[in-house]
Amino acid sequence: MCQYFLSSNYLLPPEVFNRTQDFERERLVYFKDLFSNLHKALDVTQRTDFKAIYSDLEQSIAHCNIEVDLAWWSTHHGVDMPAVLPEFEEYSPELTTISNKKRSQLSETNTGVTLTGITPVISSPAQISPDKHSEPYVKKSTNGPQATLPTPFDDFSPTSDSKSFEQTAEPPRSALPVAPPTAAEVPTADELSDADYYASATYDDGRPGVPVRALYDYTSQEDDELTFVAGDIFEKLEDADDQGWCKGRKDGRAGLYPANYAGPI
Repeated sequence: MCQYFLSSNYLLPPEVFNRTQDFERERLVYFKDLFSNLHKALDVTQRTDFKAIYSDLEQSIAHCNIEVDLAWWSTHHGVDMPAVLPEFEEYSPELTTISNKKRSQLSETNTGVTLTGITPVISSPAQISPDKHSEPYVKKSTNGPQATLPTPFDDFSPTSDSKSFEQTAEPPRSALPVAPPTAAEVPTADELSDADYYASATYDDGRPGVPVRALYDYTSQEDDELTFVAGDIFEKLEDADDQGWCKGRKDGRAGLYPANYAGPI
């Protein structure tokens, strides 16, 4: 008579149960070997190369010198570091700040009258030599002394109402001093900023220019300026003024652009 076993509320024959036991044995052996190999891989203390690494680390920590480290830090980043004195840099016009272009057309008007000409001062009356082609318009008298031409330095009497033709001869204009213009005659920067300045900046006489290449992007801020991007090629018509602006031509239009925004090709 066959013997049966009660397992999970089912009656199993012995050979079926033994097969399940064999399968479970193989599974347990597999996991045991797997975890054993994992333990050997994680146990770094058993490897000679890892032992050398930890030994070197321990020696490095032991050889740390605190005083030497503090002295090095004070020398390079503390109170013992050498003094760094400022150095003079050579002035470069290309690094100057771009200022208002309108100042270059006329100097400041609030400083007084602008000097437009200098006339040398004559300390003594000039001797006028007659020219063979033009005789002085003076009547000659044979009965008395000849009258001399007046100069700007002669004193005229305000009481004399009428003078002879010899005394009222007008001296040459070149000998008269030139009076400087008054403040009302000097144009202001606002008067040049509209039509005159715009016309001079955008006027194109058709002459060929020097090819230049844009180094940076620039967008015009006013109507008389050029717009370009880095790499564009256009022509330079005039060199930079005292404010750092050049006159150029791009796409058939003349205008101004910053001098350090373009370079020669």
